[in-house]
Amino acid sequence: MNNTLVMNKVWGSTVVRVCLMSLAATAVCLTVRAPDASAAPWAGAVNTTGVSELRTEHYDIHVEGLDVADVGRMLEQLHAHLTTYFGKAPEGRLSVGVYATQERWAAALQADRQYVPLGAGGYYAPFTRKAYLWVQPSTYFTRQVLLHEATHQFHWLVAAGNLASSA
Repeated sequence: MNNTLVMNKVWGSTVVRVCLMSLAATAVCLTVRAPDASAAPWAGAVNTTGVSELRTEHYDIHVEGLDVADVGRMLEQLHAHLTTYFGKAPEGRLSVGVYATQERWAAALQADRQYVPLGAGGYYAPFTRKAYLWVQPSTYFTRQVLLHEATHQFHWLVAAGNLASSA
């Protein structure tokens, strides 16, 4: 198959629609209510021993080196927006892991026997139904990746039956 044909299949597929939807959801969530920067040191030095777990209304969250309550608030806001957009929510609880470093993220994926995508900041693994990501160099990009991967998770579970596109 030549590259043009492959690109045409990709651009016409669900993958592109999901990415565009993810970007739109990220923009909406970031403008609705960004957490107070003074209350949550997202951009400070990340330490790998600061591990927290949180159970919110819809999520089971594992966070290293960040304010887990902040992460929980962002995910719950995203959940509300995506539920409105799709008209329904995924069944069951949603799992998200935020790891302090790329190495810890890769180790978590490998421990769950999942693919580790090279050059990525995060990954939604359909087999485990979990969104995995690592803390990025800036607050902005960490939040972007969090909302992006959680949007993939939500979409795969609600609209795609947790199955890959046939495109």
